[in-house]
Amino acid sequence: MTKTKSLSFSSIILLGINGIVESGIFLLPGTLYRQSGMLSIVAILMAGFSTLLIAMNYAVMASKIDAEGGAYAYASRAFGPLGGFQTGWFGWLLGVITISAEIAAFQTVLKSVLVDVHGEWIFDAVGMAIILLLVVINISGTDIIKIFDNLSSAIKVSLLIAFIIVGVWLLSKTSVAVPQATPVKASDFTGTFSTAFYMFTGFSFLLIAAKQMTNPEKKIPRALIISISTVGIIYAAVQFILILLQHSSLAGDTMPIATVFNQVFGIAGRMVVLVGIMISTIGVAVSRLV
Repeated sequence: MTKTKSLSFSSIILLGINGIVESGIFLLPGTLYRQSGMLSIVAILMAGFSTLLIAMNYAVMASKIDAEGGAYAYASRAFGPLGGFQTGWFGWLLGVITISAEIAAFQTVLKSVLVDVHGEWIFDAVGMAIILLLVVINISGTDIIKIFDNLSSAIKVSLLIAFIIVGVWLLSKTSVAVPQATPVKASDFTGTFSTAFYMFTGFSFLLIAAKQMTNPEKKIPRALIISISTVGIIYAAVQFILILLQHSSLAGDTMPIATVFNQVFGIAGRMVVLVGIMISTIGVAVSRLV
């Protein structure tokens, strides 16, 4: 089936944001803080800047090479069929790992929602159902992927912005001291940077959709800058607010954003966040189908 160039610039940006914002920002702030404390914010900003530098090289290649396949096409042109084959398979493997990780995250969050449900078979069945859903969406074509992608992007970004607003409001109501920076081992900071960097790697899937865009040589660089910069600012703001609000318990909290909403809005607030995280995980998986 021939693909048409139907992605608008706003859809491209949302596709980039949706591909980058994975479950990590909802589940990993505690891990980042445990490894590097206040420096986890620096690690996030450094990871975002590093990703942007790499992404701009991708953008240049996308504007110069008129072929589908993203990194596969670029490697094939530069290093020949073998280099392209290896790059293509590694890209496919990254997509499989990402989808698997998002399904696992979905199941983890679901266990928090269905606290009274026992039996791992239920969660295994949910995982299989998600895979079947992705197959159906993929078969349905670009239009349904675009609609689902835009919807999930709007939900997850709205959820993060809502958290930032709630967090700022909470900070204005209480006297919170900035935790003192403690010495961090270079190996711990490197681990934090690696984890934060992985939280940005979804940008590469935007390049695969380049041939579904008009004027990709102009739109892709702008979309990458806007997408990565926006996500980096949001990530850093979320981490900073969580540190101020929960520095004493953040290191051991696997879903700190849900915890904050639970404190402000009760169980209903927690459920809204958990459902939002689950929608986010599905949205990331769908973005890999483009």
